[in-house]
Amino acid sequence: MQPLLTVSETITRLLPRFLFLLHFFPPELTFKMLK
Repeated sequence: MQPLLTVSETITRLLPRFLFLLHFFPPELTFKMLK
C-alpha cells in the first residue's frame, strides 16, 4: 500500500466536489458546512 498515493487519489476525487460547492455557495458558507 502507498499512503501518499491513496491521499492523492482521495484529494483528486474530493476536489471537484469542493469546487462544485464553491461555485454555488459562498466560501464562508462552505467552510462552515465543512466544520
